[in-house]
Amino acid sequence: MLNLWRGQGCGSACLKFHAGIDEAPDTVIHEVWARKFQQENGNKATMSEATAFQVFLRIPASALDALQQTTASGVYVEPREPGLATGPSPEYAVIWLPGMDYQAAQHCKRKTDKALALTRIGHKYGVRVHSKDEEVAFRALRPEHVFSRVKVVEKYRLHPLPHGLTRQGLQQLLDAWQWAAKPLQPSKGDAAGAAWDVGAECPPPSAALSTCLGFVLPVQISSPDPWANGQDPWAKFKQSNGDAPKVSASATAKIQEVHAQLRQEVDEAVQSSLAEREQLDGATESRFQQLETSLTELRTQGQKFESWFAEAGKRMDQTALEVGALKTTMQGQQYELSQLQGQVAVQGKMVQNTVSQADYRE
Repeated sequence: MLNLWRGQGCGSACLKFHAGIDEAPDTVIHEVWARKFQQENGNKATMSEATAFQVFLRIPASALDALQQTTASGVYVEPREPGLATGPSPEYAVIWLPGMDYQAAQHCKRKTDKALALTRIGHKYGVRVHSKDEEVAFRALRPEHVFSRVKVVEKYRLHPLPHGLTRQGLQQLLDAWQWAAKPLQPSKGDAAGAAWDVGAECPPPSAALSTCLGFVLPVQISSPDPWANGQDPWAKFKQSNGDAPKVSASATAKIQEVHAQLRQEVDEAVQSSLAEREQLDGATESRFQQLETSLTELRTQGQKFESWFAEAGKRMDQTALEVGALKTTMQGQQYELSQLQGQVAVQGKMVQNTVSQADYRE
């Protein structure tokens, strides 16, 4: 369907787009933009990580219905609103099929005469039909539910509602209140009652809606978007074309006087700042000179200490030499003394032997 048929006699099995007699398009795809790889949650992803690919195509309106009925696996087409708006086309409606998988949704599409195409958001499937056929298709696909055609412009939260209230029961209440609204999703309730979020085309008919158990208070949770339909809410603003206000001579003189006074005050402030700066510079210079003198004195004292330490080191070295010489002398004297003691011992022993021999002779 994305290729234009240019020949004749192709037969009923031809899958190309056949333009009408009053049309003469050059191609089926006129423009391609907004290519996007994404995951199931809608976040942008790389091609290797993506589970879906989305792209916008501009095609002839006559090719739209046939393109939606394509049987290519995994391909889904959504008609968009023409012009500058970015929403879905109002000429079509989607009947969602909660809890159904692909096979069940495909079966519902085949058995419904008004169904045009199968659509999908994440794991949720639905059947697209023309807006004029929405009610008939809804009653055929979801006979257990109440049909309600509402264009959601504002959202409200209803509380307190009876506990256990179903979507169908809430729709019956909305119809009884004669309020063009439909249930969206249940919200967090409390001990006072359940809560539901509803979408509405207009404000509620009353600030307190009555039920068999009391009153329900609708609280608005979103407001209409002034840019929703692609229109600039400031488009109707008209700038005044009146003449510019005239400035009198006295006002001009007053302005000049104020300018002169401001100039004088600025000059005085600058001069005062410069004078204070000069005083600070003088005091700073004096402190630097004192610091330099102190550093010079410290350097002189340091040199004196270095001289004293060097002289003391020399004296300690000389003393160490003298102590070493004295130690050597003492060691020599100790050696001589030990030899003398040995000689005395030998001579004493000889004397004892001589005395012993003399006594023996006698």
